[in-house]
Parts: sequence; structure tokens; C-alpha cells
Amino acid sequence: MSRFLTGEGYNVVFVDNGAKALALLKKDEFDLVLCTLDCRIYQGGLL
Repeated sequence: MSRFLTGEGYNVVFVDNGAKALALLKKDEFDLVLCTLDCRIYQGGLL
């Protein structure tokens, strides 16, 4: 997925937990967020 999106001109950011994702979402804008619904710290639906 990352290679495809990068190839289409998107910047791809990967984080390994919900806290990091939430911190990025508070400081930057994203066109698309893909996440698991069962994050360790935050449930995906809350992001």
C-alpha cells in the first residue's frame, strides 16, 4: 500500500501506535488515515 500511494505522489507516514497517530493528527493535516480498529492505546474509531 505504501509503495502504491508513494508512486501516486502521496506522502506516506507510518506510526506503530495510537498515541503517535493522535499526536500527528493534532499537528498535521492528512487526506487519508488507515488504521486498525483495535489500537493498543486508542481505538481506531476514536482517531
